[in-house]
Order: sequence, then structure tokens, then C-alpha cells
Amino acid sequence: EQSTVSDDGNRSTVRLDLNGDQVFEFRTDTTRTFAANGDVVVRQATKDATDDTSSDIVTTTSGNGLRSTVVTDFSGDGNADRNLTLTRAADGSWVETNTLYYPGSRVTETTTRSQSADGRTLTTTRDLNGDGKTDRSIVAVTDLSSNLQVDYKDVRLDGTRSILITEKVSANGMDRSFTFDVDNDSKSDYVHNEVALDYN
Repeated sequence: EQSTVSDDGNRSTVRLDLNGDQVFEFRTDTTRTFAANGDVVVRQATKDATDDTSSDIVTTTSGNGLRSTVVTDFSGDGNADRNLTLTRAADGSWVETNTLYYPGSRVTETTTRSQSADGRTLTTTRDLNGDGKTDRSIVAVTDLSSNLQVDYKDVRLDGTRSILITEKVSANGMDRSFTFDVDNDSKSDYVHNEVALDYN
């Protein structure tokens, strides 16, 4: 491995010789630039021995540190394969969006996760086919007594709910129940309860 860093620290290069033949099979060039609006952009481009790009990662962080975006080209073809964005609010809440792409930059899947300011509600939504609509959602809420409720919901193509599963776990983890609504009538069709026995 051979590493070089510029005097200002904004450029670096790492070369890798994987088999000791004095030929570098890979080279990673890292550059850091500062935008006028305060954003910091870091680019890591990895190239093979023929100088073809094998991967390219661009990370942009806002000046206040509350927003970051990582765009990854895993194959080096110049198209984004993944876009990961994290946005934090001043109250402590955050939203993370992870978008995957087919070759040609068509969206294949998007997963969005968010957390409330108090940290008690975590929501996950998934668009499984890239049509911009939510196909699955998971909402986990922890109450002030540390009891947990998780709602799992699948959505049909027309936007109506196909199934809802509600899981409840007591604060001590001893009691767990699952409620199933399989026909979208907001009524329980099946309930499963689990109770852990304490022999102490």
C-alpha cells in the first residue's frame, strides 16, 4: 500500500498492490471541496490498473452538519446505484432515505426511516418496486412505561391496506401478543399471545 496526502489535506491517493508484483491493481483518489454555501463535498473514486473507474462515492455534508447525502456508483459506469440521504432537525428528529437504482438510473426501491424528536416513534416505509408508492410500513412506538407496539402494514397497488399485524411487547419483555387483520376491516381476525413464565 502506498499513500500520499496533499499539504492542505484536501487530496489523497491510496495505491494497492495486492500480490506484491510491484504493480498497483487499484488506486483510490479522495478529494474534499468546500462550496460557497458551506457544504463539504468528499469524492472517493477507485480505479483499476487500466485507470478505469470501478466505483465512485460522493458524500455531501451541509455546513451545519444536519444533512448528508451519499451517492454511490458501485460499478463505475457513471450512474448512481444508491442515494442515501440523512436529514436531522434541531429537535433531534431525523429522516433517512435510501434509494436504489437499476442500471440507467431508474428507481428500483426506496426505504425511508424516521424517528420522532423524543425517540419513541420509529417509522419505516418501503417502496418495493420504484413506483413512488408505499408498499410496506412499520411503525414502532414505545410509550412512557417502555411498552412497545409495532404495526406492520402491507399495501395493495390501489393504495388500500391488505394486511395489518400489530405486535405488543410489555416493558419487561414477559408478555407479547400479535393481532392480525387480514381483510382490511379494522377487526382482529386472529390473536396470538405469548407469556414468559418466571420461575424465580
